[in-house]
Amino acid sequence: MLVFESLFLLQFLLQFIREFKLDGFPPERNIAKIVMQYMKEGSFKIDLVCLLPLGIIPLYRHREFLFLIIKMLRLVKGFELLNVQALMDKIKKIQHERTQRIVDSNGD
Repeated sequence: MLVFESLFLLQFLLQFIREFKLDGFPPERNIAKIVMQYMKEGSFKIDLVCLLPLGIIPLYRHREFLFLIIKMLRLVKGFELLNVQALMDKIKKIQHERTQRIVDSNGD
């Protein structure tokens, strides 16, 4: 359980430094703009709710089972995080872009 929680926390934190690209513009690497983009247009709210330990909050008439709906969000996020093929594709893309930048900078 702790490993799963750690994955959510790591994914959440990485979203604050992960560059984004708008159509026709170079990748945005300004941390302030990345944070604003993630909070406004990203999945910040869902990611934050998924991190909250809602199961420890006592509810009237022991209705903690209602938090299972939120747990389903976590399940969907978990499947996204643990999609091995998508993860490998992202790693390949990052490595390709990094290699391309090195090649481009050495060509000058």
